[in-house]
Amino acid sequence: MKKRYKKKGKINNKVMFNMMIDRLYTLPKKNIKLEEKIDFVFEKVKDKLILDETLSKTENLKKYFEKLKQDIYNSETSSLSFYEKPVWIALKNKVLFMYKPICMSCGIDDVEMHVDHIFPRSTHKYLELNIHNLQVLCRKCNMTKSNRNTIDYRTKEQKELCQKKYT
Repeated sequence: MKKRYKKKGKINNKVMFNMMIDRLYTLPKKNIKLEEKIDFVFEKVKDKLILDETLSKTENLKKYFEKLKQDIYNSETSSLSFYEKPVWIALKNKVLFMYKPICMSCGIDDVEMHVDHIFPRSTHKYLELNIHNLQVLCRKCNMTKSNRNTIDYRTKEQKELCQKKYT
């Protein structure tokens, strides 16, 4: 049997890097090569990178992911806001993939989409990473809703889908 994840007692860096990309980003298609994933992710995060011209794209991304990992473990002193943290990005991508990027309030699908907290983070901090507390809204509907109300725009089917997948 092939050892995929372990190499000399440590996790293989290439596999770990690949897994991190898969968890943090919704890729345009499945089963793409690592080089294509690196190009895709590099384009997404290049404005957040402090590029070192002497390093390759892969090395620059590894450095960026290492900083993200440190920020997760040091969340009290983290330089990242809640919406920049990998745990939120991964959850947001899951929600967008599960519900599709269509506003649950007005039905529009060709504008910027937000993943909204049904019960606002400002008043229900313990629900900020609960997938059952998230819905997809366009920017306009999300700004209108703000944190003043707790309207759940999900349909019964969408709630059941979330319940089946994540309970």
